[in-house]
Order: sequence, then C-alpha cells, then structure tokens
Amino acid sequence: MKKLIQTVLILLPVALTATGCDFFRMLAGRPTSAQIAAMAEAIRLEESARIADSLRKALTDTTPVQVAAEPQEVPAAAVPQVAVTPAPAPAAPTDDLKRFYIVMASFGKVANARNYASSLEAKGYPATILKRGGYQVVAVCGTDDEAAVKQSFDEIRRQDFCPQGVWIIDRKGQ
Repeated sequence: MKKLIQTVLILLPVALTATGCDFFRMLAGRPTSAQIAAMAEAIRLEESARIADSLRKALTDTTPVQVAAEPQEVPAAAVPQVAVTPAPAPAAPTDDLKRFYIVMASFGKVANARNYASSLEAKGYPATILKRGGYQVVAVCGTDDEAAVKQSFDEIRRQDFCPQGVWIIDRKGQ
C-alpha cells in the first residue's frame, strides 16, 4: 500500500507538468488553452472586420457640412428699424466642393471644427468643413488638380502650425 501511495505521489506532479492546467479545466467544464486561443483569434478577426467596415464607410461618406456663423448679441439700439421683405427661396444647393483637399484635422463636434477652421483662415488658409462618417473634417487647399494639391501639401507640411497627421483626401475615391 505504501508503494502505491508513493507511486501516485510521484506520478501526480509528472502528470500535472505534462498536461498542465488543461486537464483540470476540462474536468471543471472550462475551455482549454487551445479553445481560449481559438476564441481570441475569432474576436480579433471580428474586430478587424468591424474596423475595416468602419473605415470603408468613413471613406465613402464625404457629405459637405454647411457651417453657420455663430450668433452674436447686438444691442437693440444698434439695430436699424427697416421694413423686411421676404427673400426668395434659395436655389437647390450645388456640390461646389473640389475633388482633392488637404485634411488638417477632424473633430466630433462642429463647434471645435469651426474654431480650428477660423484659426487656419487667420493664417491665410481658407478652410472647408466636410462631414466624413460621424466627424467634421477641416480641410484646406481644395482643387481638382492632383499636382496642385501635392504641391500645396508640401508647402503646408513646411509650416510650423501643420499637424503631424495631415493627409490628402480624394473625394471621388479614385
């Protein structure tokens, strides 16, 4: 009997080192390390597919955003009293956006995009705000000429106010 106990006590650590914790996980009804690795890979692939789909949607949505000026408070005494006639209905908006732009930054809030666009305009770069996905993209140097936008891109990259992640957007996706 003593020999049997000694044999079991010797074989138990050997069996544990040979099988690891997977044996006990399997006994407890838990996933083994191979199953855990397979689940982690499936989650990683699903996340990669979700990110790729999100990027695809963001790259195809280039709806322009009309940015209205911030309302300013004017004293009542400064407002002239004139008769107001209704203006004619505005014509349907046209897509006057260019094909290429240099993207300076993107923001989740329109107010932040407006502030940044104002600072770029103060530096002499008229800014356009485009809607891409759920973001407001502040872009400058709109043109339909690819060579011109590349030249402008090189010029802007040399400016001290240029962010590191500046890039060129092709709205037509070609």
